[in-house]
Amino acid sequence: MKFVFVAAEKALYPVRLLCEVLGVKASGYYAWVDRPASRQKIADAHPLVEIKAAMVRGRGTYGSPRVLRELRAHGTAR
Repeated sequence: MKFVFVAAEKALYPVRLLCEVLGVKASGYYAWVDRPASRQKIADAHPLVEIKAAMVRGRGTYGSPRVLRELRAHGTAR
């Protein structure tokens, strides 16, 4: 979570300063940035994209039952 915070705030503050304040090494942050996503993270991202697409199609008004129906209609959910 610390590296995620550094990534989010690096536009406002230097990476080295953020890392120092959080007690992590800048080299660890850069290694984290360069590390490819794991298979599990990639697999977890696909349903999230589909859910967000269903929410956009519903103009943000769909609750979980309607989102599930939408996903089932598109063959994404069981």
